[in-house]
Amino acid sequence: MLRPTIYCMLLLLSFTQFGFAQVKKGFKYLAKSNYAAARTAFTKHAAHPVYAPLAHYGLIKTEFEEKEPELSSIYKMAEALYEDAGRWEQLNLKARKKLRKKFQFDTLNIKSLRIELEQKALTHYHDSSGILNFEKHLAVFVDTPSVAIFQQREDLRARMVTWHLRSLRTANYALLDALYNHHHDLLAQRGSRYPDHVYSFILDAFVKEHTYRNLSTFVKEQPGHWFSEACWSKEAVEVLRQDSIQLALNYLRTYPYFILDDWIDLHIERLSNGGLLLDSLDYAPTEWAQLAELRLGWELTKQLRTGKRLPTYDANLLRYLNLTAPSKRGYDLFRTALASYQRRGVWDKAIQLLQTAQKLYPDVTPPDCDKRYSFYISKNEWFKTALEIFQRPADGFSIELLPSLSQQGREELAPVFSPDGQSLYMALENGPTGLDVFICHFDSLKGLWSAPQKVDMLSSERDDLPYSITRDGREFLLAQGGKLMMSTFGATDWQKPFGLPLTVNEFPWVGRATLSSDGRCLVFEGSGNKKQAHELEPPFIHLYRMFKGDSRSGWSNPKAITTLMVEGGEERNPCFGPDSNLYFIADRWPSLGQGDLFFSKPLDGNSDVEMMAKSGISFDPSKFPKSDYTNWAVPKNLGKEVNTLGDEKHWLSIAPDNSRAFFSTIELSKNDESELYSMALPAISKAEKRKILLLPLGSIGQNLTGFKRREMILQVKDAGTDQLIAELRPQGELRFILNLPARISKIKYQVIESSKNPVALTQWGEYTIGTASLQNLPTPQLSQ
Repeated sequence: MLRPTIYCMLLLLSFTQFGFAQVKKGFKYLAKSNYAAARTAFTKHAAHPVYAPLAHYGLIKTEFEEKEPELSSIYKMAEALYEDAGRWEQLNLKARKKLRKKFQFDTLNIKSLRIELEQKALTHYHDSSGILNFEKHLAVFVDTPSVAIFQQREDLRARMVTWHLRSLRTANYALLDALYNHHHDLLAQRGSRYPDHVYSFILDAFVKEHTYRNLSTFVKEQPGHWFSEACWSKEAVEVLRQDSIQLALNYLRTYPYFILDDWIDLHIERLSNGGLLLDSLDYAPTEWAQLAELRLGWELTKQLRTGKRLPTYDANLLRYLNLTAPSKRGYDLFRTALASYQRRGVWDKAIQLLQTAQKLYPDVTPPDCDKRYSFYISKNEWFKTALEIFQRPADGFSIELLPSLSQQGREELAPVFSPDGQSLYMALENGPTGLDVFICHFDSLKGLWSAPQKVDMLSSERDDLPYSITRDGREFLLAQGGKLMMSTFGATDWQKPFGLPLTVNEFPWVGRATLSSDGRCLVFEGSGNKKQAHELEPPFIHLYRMFKGDSRSGWSNPKAITTLMVEGGEERNPCFGPDSNLYFIADRWPSLGQGDLFFSKPLDGNSDVEMMAKSGISFDPSKFPKSDYTNWAVPKNLGKEVNTLGDEKHWLSIAPDNSRAFFSTIELSKNDESELYSMALPAISKAEKRKILLLPLGSIGQNLTGFKRREMILQVKDAGTDQLIAELRPQGELRFILNLPARISKIKYQVIESSKNPVALTQWGEYTIGTASLQNLPTPQLSQ
């Protein structure tokens, strides 16, 4: 009776041993890269009651190693590995123990291969792969990754989100939905306004793809959107769903304060084919009069859009506003018309329009509505600010595109002037390495900039952005991979950048930064301290400053520039001018738009000097800078010729002679990509014109070592007063770059060996400064 049982046991044992041998062969073939034989061996036991998990693992590993897999193949392999993990879980403890003993195989092997698969998958992505594609990746690789892979994931996710933020106007609904609802943390880290800024595009994107008739779907999918929560939006959705002009007209009469009444207006325009299908016999007199008002608005909008304004345009515009106030659609047309006057510099009509609209659109709380939209509560203050700015005298300059610097198909970002103003650094997209630093040179004979050339020493494998150069040309501030770096000028060129202190580079988010012209102050935009990094709503972006002494590493800890802050606002994109003016963008100081360009000046005062004076310590005040950039004058708006009614995102660089600024922005571009523009500096900035004087080293200090030559000092005095006005070191072993106020007409100058060894290397020379912004100093006679 025992023989059949013994027979079955022997058969099972031989089957098990055969399975062990076959799977073992499969891994031997795999080690020898005999993929066909390995696949055959693993396939034979893919259904084995014990070795199936190991066989499937071998099949996946064979496919992975046989050839460079495509992304879709990697996804399938990852899903197969999850299924294999399920097979492992179904094994009994005895079978698991056998696999561990004979093959050292368990879930760690599956997890390790899954890590290899994800590492390979991550190499297939780049900034423009699209966050929707990357979300599929996250759905496939759902396990908690290793620290290294998590960091790689987060880096890719951040870069993709940044890439999408450059083209929000053309983004589709699904993408905007993903950005806001799945990547809110990255948007918030860029600034408190970014999530709402992204969300502001989602409604238009939905309507573009699904039309007004399906707004009920939008309300269900986006219950937190302001439109879904707006007063009277439920009634508006119902009106927009139907083809009834009378129903839409009644809605406009019933709810004159609806925040999106321009959609009802547009709905009527479409139903009537721009008024062509309207017949007075079909409407009551009040409805026909109402339609006449709407048609007037359509005609005015058409004239604004085409630029073909009729002689009656100005009068009809004022009439339309009087007829439709206090409606939001009338207010929107007023803003569009004001922006048109502003672009054309028609200041008298702009002021008249502002004064009229100020009376027609006071702040008001609509009945039966508890929402506090800016349209209801913030117009009074805005009209007051806008009138004050528009009534200032115009400077008469214009903002101009720089076509010779335009790179077709590539955005131009972060312009930075060289200290002599004859070269321009910028960041350009450069394939898989992302943004790299490039340089262009100005040809004064042709009046054109040369084609950009990559600066290898300042470019890395991650995004590189030039920020600022000191006026002596010795230090270059830039960002590499989101970290602030500094490069110093060697004998003839820039050296490999080194990181700034962790006190700044450990900030949760650090954006644009700038150096004062003397290199003593660094101002950057940051998001607060590290403890706040993972809050749902991180701190507002503010400007911070660091100050240093003579040593390059002696930076103070970052401190917020509180005198430039306004509660609830942000300050962004700082840029120092050569006269220490600080230009920046702020959204809560009195502004024309959501964020205007302002400037401020540092006030005199040095905390070290004050401390020593109070302590009775003896010191020489002339050895300390007058300002440590702690306190600043009240910021002033740069005015109507610089700031628009929109959101300025200019990335400024001020020319060394303080005559103009170059900036990159997407807001003015017709190609929907960042381009470079030029503008003069408004008179209100009181930007003092400057002269740049170059003194080549030539034979000066030729007997010194290279290091000592770079430590030579050019001393400069005002020839009229004999007062020392500048001491500076050379730019490497090339030249001294002297930047002086234009009011100084004549100077005396000499070169000494160093501050520690003030031996005169030259005699005192004299030079009368000419009218050109860039001049060469004659080499003074060498000392004997």
